[in-house]
Amino acid sequence: MTLHINDNGIWKTNDPNVNDGGIVKPVNAGYVNENGIWKEMYTSVTPPTVIGEFIQGGYYFGELQGYHLICYKNEGNLRWKLKNTDTPGTDDWYDGAANTQNAAIDATNYAAKACWDMNVNGYSDWYLPAYWELRLLFQQKVELDAAGAVFIEDVYYWSSTQNPQDVRLAYCCFSTDGSISAIDKRFNHYYKAIRRWTP
Repeated sequence: MTLHINDNGIWKTNDPNVNDGGIVKPVNAGYVNENGIWKEMYTSVTPPTVIGEFIQGGYYFGELQGYHLICYKNEGNLRWKLKNTDTPGTDDWYDGAANTQNAAIDATNYAAKACWDMNVNGYSDWYLPAYWELRLLFQQKVELDAAGAVFIEDVYYWSSTQNPQDVRLAYCCFSTDGSISAIDKRFNHYYKAIRRWTP
């Protein structure tokens, strides 16, 4: 029996004894092996509806402004930026993809660039969530924790939105209660990458 695992976009033969009941998944059939369990990477045209559902390389956490949003399980800890100076094009409250693209032009925008450069689970369109995307992510914290998208308690997570009234600051969300604060960009905080579901 031959099983396959997607390792950074490359399908490889894997040991059937450590997989999900010995189920065979065809090569390039849209599945990813996560800790020995086969999970569907995408559906053809139906958007996700269940919070915490694993789809397209991450965990679905809700809909905002017509987009179905997915978060990546792992996280990092970086400064928002090397200097607390203005980052043009990062004032959007809802569009983290646009914020991140504009921020990632400058390699010293560390958290945004780390997300923008990600290529994991077959997807390369990850980004740092905007203010309201980050708020939504933490509103779904209980369901996401139950699904295995683990959050670290009592820490701040960066958004991609800088404070338009004081460009030295960018917004962070406190994971325990979902509160948002504007914090000096030079501080180290956690971040999670997200992406938008596409059919």
